[in-house]
Amino acid sequence: MAKHRKFSIDRFLAKFEDHEEILRGYIRHWKNGLNIDISSLDVDGFRDLILGGEWPDKDRFMEGLYRAYDLCTPDGLEALRRACAALAKPPDAKEELAVEPLSLKILAKHEDAFNRAGVDPILETAG
Repeated sequence: MAKHRKFSIDRFLAKFEDHEEILRGYIRHWKNGLNIDISSLDVDGFRDLILGGEWPDKDRFMEGLYRAYDLCTPDGLEALRRACAALAKPPDAKEELAVEPLSLKILAKHEDAFNRAGVDPILETAG
């Protein structure tokens, strides 16, 4: 596993209030073996998944979170925005999202752009 910045779950998830749909979009990649209703998942439920038991895709789920968190810096925000500039439909055209939800949204929906921002692929084989 790659070396990552120290992951601060509370700091990361604090930025997702009113952006739970981004968390839901990410977990859909890693739902194998989970018995939850993703459509009603909120920040607390997502936190419980992180801190809770194991499921077949949890290691890859966590690796993706670590990768997204690694870009949660001012430089990472700029790199993400530059990487998305070429997309036909930018994920944050008005630049309103904090870096945490933006990073996870781009990883879940536009992994190629996420990788251009400087991180290796992980979702390409997700089921």
